[in-house]
Amino acid sequence: MKKITTFAFYLITGIMLAQTTTFTVGNNPLCGSSISSLAPANYNGFSGQNSWSSIIYKASDINYTSQGLITEISFIADCRSSSCSFDTATNQKVYMMLTPANAFTSTNRPDVNTMTKVFEGDVTWLRGTGSPHEWTTINLMTPFVYDGTSNLLIYFENNYDDELGGFFGCGESPSFLVNNLGDNAVIYARGYTGEATVTGGYSNQTPLLQLTIDSSTLSVNSHESINRGIFFYNKTKELKLINIEHLKLSIFTISGKLVKTKKVNNKMPNYTINLSTLNTGVYILKANYSEGTITKKIVII
Repeated sequence: MKKITTFAFYLITGIMLAQTTTFTVGNNPLCGSSISSLAPANYNGFSGQNSWSSIIYKASDINYTSQGLITEISFIADCRSSSCSFDTATNQKVYMMLTPANAFTSTNRPDVNTMTKVFEGDVTWLRGTGSPHEWTTINLMTPFVYDGTSNLLIYFENNYDDELGGFFGCGESPSFLVNNLGDNAVIYARGYTGEATVTGGYSNQTPLLQLTIDSSTLSVNSHESINRGIFFYNKTKELKLINIEHLKLSIFTISGKLVKTKKVNNKMPNYTINLSTLNTGVYILKANYSEGTITKKIVII
């Protein structure tokens, strides 16, 4: 029976060992009853309850200079004291992208087709009270690759179409703890029904943000079995296999779309697969070979 004597990835940038860091982005927070709740979401529109917002967090405010995966984002909702809780907001969506822009030059809604959808689901906003304030954490379904140098754009879309008043006295919508990170750092729209509106308005009240990032320690030119770990590749985007035989590789997006396949029928000591057509991001690699099937995540940075 044919089999793989050694099946390993040769990692051009090495193995990235998980190291989780959580930190707050921006300046000292603003808190009080006058703080608006336009971003990240607004749940008390006039003619409808839906909303969207797009927020630029500059690299200088993020102040994180390593590459890594953003796995969680957190906001503080309604820093005013209250004994009641908010209802769960269903049908919430979050997109991310890296951007060279420091501010928005148009109030048009961003094209989400150019962004990475990192979350879709329900969010239950915590009150944000206490000392320290209580964060509402959103676990990303698709971790987002941060390069350590770029500005980060976060688009938040609320399709709940209802108020979040909860029990008596909660109010219609959370009032988020914010920073002032510069003019036109936020664009937003609220109070519509159905599909998101094309244009919004400007704001400089940037929601206080907490990021959780899995960073790494590089071990240059190391080898690692396909049976271990999450694998990261630099911009040369070459996946090198060693001592392979009778193998089929399939690479999928995190949402399940097949983007690349390769078959190797003859025994080869070294084989290189060019991944230059793939964008930066997280992918699923499925390897079928004579002894079974292995599935792993790979991250191109």
